[in-house]
Formats: sequence, structure tokens, C-alpha cells
Amino acid sequence: MNQYSAATIAGKRFGKLVVSHQVGSKKSSTLWFCRCDCGAEVVTNRNTLVSGKTTSCGCGRIVQCDTETKKTPTYKSWKAMMTRCLLKTAVAYHQYGAIGIDVCERWKVFSNFLHDMGERPPRTTIDRIDGSKGYYLENCRWATHDVQARNRKCVKFIEYNGIRQCISDWADSLGWSRNGLRHRLKIMSVAHALQPKFVLNALNEE
Repeated sequence: MNQYSAATIAGKRFGKLVVSHQVGSKKSSTLWFCRCDCGAEVVTNRNTLVSGKTTSCGCGRIVQCDTETKKTPTYKSWKAMMTRCLLKTAVAYHQYGAIGIDVCERWKVFSNFLHDMGERPPRTTIDRIDGSKGYYLENCRWATHDVQARNRKCVKFIEYNGIRQCISDWADSLGWSRNGLRHRLKIMSVAHALQPKFVLNALNEE
């Protein structure tokens, strides 16, 4: 018989979790509020605790890979993602976990993350398509720093003739420098600034 089968588990430690108090019940098990050594707080059911299936908030899974796997770029991206979302002492936690940016349950296991995202391509990192939402397959991609920079909330977009692009993309498509296009936008309308025939006029006005 399990040593906890007939007794409360309040105050008991299971791996990195210390049980605080019961918060409800689910089917044949009770639900308990726990604190993880990393600082996170989770609710989990009694059965998974006493059976040893649940031993951390999820951060504990970071160590469940062999040494060679931990050296890969993909693993490093996954670990960084987990850390900034789950570890309250992490430098970037206030920009992620503290404001509700979380990692989906499936991705708290590295093998699942690797299966869904594949190996990280060179010169990319993981990027959330919608920066207000968390990390899950439909909202994530491997992207270069340039692509990620254009995905930030502070990036200014310009719409002209039914096309909406950031300044960098407009400059690239027109074959101009980004600073040059920014200057044109300061001295003339969008319609004129995005048309090559106004280059000489713009130069004459400087």
C-alpha cells in the first residue's frame, strides 16, 4: 500500500514540489496547490504526485536529456524558452512568464518540441508570430533576427496601393537604403516617397 494512501500530503515533498493545500478534486483524485523549487506555483492531482509522475512544475524536465542533446542549438532554444517562461529568477521572466506568456503543456517535454518544430535552422531562433500569445505550434516558427525585428510591436508599417509593409521591406523592394526612405517619408507624402520618379525632386529639395 502506498505510504500516502490514507494520509494527507500537505507539507510533503515530491521531487522539486512541496505540497501546500488541497484546492479541489478531479474524478478519482484530489487537486493540490504546490510550490516548485524554481519559484513557480502549480496545481496538480494527488495520484501523479504520489506515483512519482509529477516531480516539478515543468522546469525539472529541462535536465531529462543526454549531454550531447543539450549541446544542440535546438535544445538551447528550448531551454531558454522554458526558463524565461517558468523560472521566476530568470533575467527575462518579467517580460514573459510574469505577464502570462507560457509554454504549452506538450512542449514542456523536449522530445515533443523537437518533433513539432524540427531542428533549429542556422542563424535563427524561435519566434512567436503573435507576441501577445505564448509558445505553441501554431504561434511559433524559426525566424532570423531580421524577421523577428520586423515582427515587433514598435515597427511602423506603411500601406500603399493595397500593399502593407514595414519600412525595411519597402526599402528592399525599391532597392533603396532604409535611412534614405525614412528621409523621403519625412519630406513628402507616402504616395510620392514610394515612387522612384520623385527621386530627383527629393534631392533638389534637400
